[in-house]
Amino acid sequence: MKVARTSKKDIDAMFDFFNMLDEKLDDPRPLFGGLLLGDREKKALAEAVIKAWRDDEIWCTWRRTMLNLVTLMKNCADPAEDTLEFRPDIAEALEGYAPGKF
Repeated sequence: MKVARTSKKDIDAMFDFFNMLDEKLDDPRPLFGGLLLGDREKKALAEAVIKAWRDDEIWCTWRRTMLNLVTLMKNCADPAEDTLEFRPDIAEALEGYAPGKF
């Protein structure tokens, strides 16, 4: 199965979304106020997001994940393809690779 390549526009939109969400985590009520959820559900959703993102061990994980994505896209993905494919030189090197060979 082929996967479509992520565009710069998509990556920028994700950065914008997560930055906005980060700004709202100190007081998530305005962020979740527009959702069609009851007060209990809004509170539970806000608490889950805060717990996941404010845990000392995974703080800013989304930034690391996005940076890794951008790095891999720039260095490993074939820019000539519409689907997510390795650059030709990497694909050629992987063809002859066998686990334990190196």
